[in-house]
Amino acid sequence: METERQMHQNEEKALRAQVVEAEKRRDAVVQEALKNVEAMKNECNALRVEKQKLSEGIEEMKILVCNSHSRAEEGHHMSEVLEERTVEEVIKWDEAIEALQKELDKVEDEKKRLSAEVADLRVAHQTADDLKIQVGALEKDVAGLKVAEEIALARF
Repeated sequence: METERQMHQNEEKALRAQVVEAEKRRDAVVQEALKNVEAMKNECNALRVEKQKLSEGIEEMKILVCNSHSRAEEGHHMSEVLEERTVEEVIKWDEAIEALQKELDKVEDEKKRLSAEVADLRVAHQTADDLKIQVGALEKDVAGLKVAEEIALARF
């Protein structure tokens, strides 16, 4: 009985240590993920602003092209080059936004995984509490058996 009680106490300590360690890891990962998400949001917002500026630049270029027919070939060639460069920049920004969105999706998946791990840890914590209750019951049984043993020994 005593060894069983000791075994349950050791299991309880080990489970509690695992829970504490897992919670620390989870908290650290969640904090890092939140920082990454915030940084990605800021970067996405900056990219959107930059994309808007580039789109406005494209529109301005189109207006310049329309107004510069008098400069004919030279102006036309120049505006095409600038428009092409601007389009390339917009495409690059779109690709960067897509990459950041993929990274954000990964962070959200990690958050879901960590949430599942937290749920598992809560179950482990409940198991540890249940073991503690069992240990208490076993201690009461041991105390009762000791009293019965003392009574039996006193009769002989």
